[in-house]
Amino acid sequence: MLFKTIKNTITTLNAVAIFVVCAAVLFFSVLEHEKLYRESVKGNLDGLSENMANDLVSILSFKDSSFEIHSTLLRLDPYEDVKFARVYDSSWKEMETYIGKKNQNISLNIPINYLNIENIGVEVVEDELIALKLIGDKRLPLGYLLIVHNSKEPLKQSKIKLLKDVLPVTLFFVLLMIIITSFIQQELLIPLTRLSNLAKKIRFTKDYSLRIKINGKKEVAELSRNINNMMSTINEETTKNKEHTIQLVEQQNAMEKLANFDSLTGLPNRTFFLDILRNELAKAKLNNNNISLIYIDLDGFKNVNDSLGHDTGDQLLYQVGKRIAKCLSKGDILSRLGGDEFLVLMNNKVDDYTLIEITEKIIQTVNVPFDINSWEVQIGASVGIAQAIDSDFDTHNFISNADAAMYRSKEAGRNQHTLFVHSMMEENKRKIVIANSITSALKNNEFKIFYQGKVSPNE
Repeated sequence: MLFKTIKNTITTLNAVAIFVVCAAVLFFSVLEHEKLYRESVKGNLDGLSENMANDLVSILSFKDSSFEIHSTLLRLDPYEDVKFARVYDSSWKEMETYIGKKNQNISLNIPINYLNIENIGVEVVEDELIALKLIGDKRLPLGYLLIVHNSKEPLKQSKIKLLKDVLPVTLFFVLLMIIITSFIQQELLIPLTRLSNLAKKIRFTKDYSLRIKINGKKEVAELSRNINNMMSTINEETTKNKEHTIQLVEQQNAMEKLANFDSLTGLPNRTFFLDILRNELAKAKLNNNNISLIYIDLDGFKNVNDSLGHDTGDQLLYQVGKRIAKCLSKGDILSRLGGDEFLVLMNNKVDDYTLIEITEKIIQTVNVPFDINSWEVQIGASVGIAQAIDSDFDTHNFISNADAAMYRSKEAGRNQHTLFVHSMMEENKRKIVIANSITSALKNNEFKIFYQGKVSPNE
């Protein structure tokens, strides 16, 4: 009687232990699934909001842009879990609001203390993902984009799907073990101990690829196979989530590349180059170093576009970028400013002679005819050179000085280089003052006509 009681007690304890182990594995599987799911959704929302914020930069530059803003927000229609989105101006004044199709009766209130530039990014607030993105430059923002994503319900559905996949195997396993434990003997407790150790190891390592060695009697072998099947199911779901996360990371990297590099030439774009230039000027000012900037504008590019088409023009810009890059040293940064304009930041410290030598090499290599679509395309380059010390290490002045020197090259006959001197900027300011004065004088009728009589020198 005592032996039977002990046997029944052991059988019951074994059944309870099996159930606890299965529940633990299932519980931690759900926790891991929830973590991966949140990371995936958060990364996806971050990429989506960043992309839309970049698209809104050009739209908010115009005064009356409500229709374009509304059209941009309508791109959220395919994302059913987006509750609402809102665009604010630079003073946090609401401009446009988008409400998701499934969320017509929701509250649109956002805590006032959340709407500040310190919360830029994607955060979890009360089971919701809230993305707040800056539109434009941080020092001179055009506005802000807010997207509220409902992550609670989709996460619930995802966990239900995981449980539907895993639970039948788990229940079958528990039922089978309860039946087997009523017939097993003491020697069969060893596989159960191994099972318990496996569950503990999975708990701490999160490695769902672990398996139980199949051996022993028929019942033990069947039990081991069922456990391995359950672990395979869990491992497959975990692997899928990891692959999805990797895919999202790759997509985010691709979007970052699109945001920072010119899609035509592959060179750093204006925004990315300005960020680099600010940092390099700050370091140069701190170390009292003088760096140089080369401003390149192509001569005759408009004629190529007009006569041979934009496709030929695009290929020409790509080849120009390749040729200029070959003239530079490692560490120099070449960027496409826009249109047919390029900027080169000379990070390597060079003397004036070497700088002019590099500039002339750029002009010469651009002068060599290009073979594009069976056309021999001939263009030139007007180049302006500026020094950081002449701009007091200010980004705007640095580029303006190089631009002024470039235009002086064009006025002097094009296809040559000019080094910036301060008198150029003074002359530019004088021309602007005269132009503004003429406009004001015409408006106020301040011009007077004086007729001078003609006198023959023989009279």
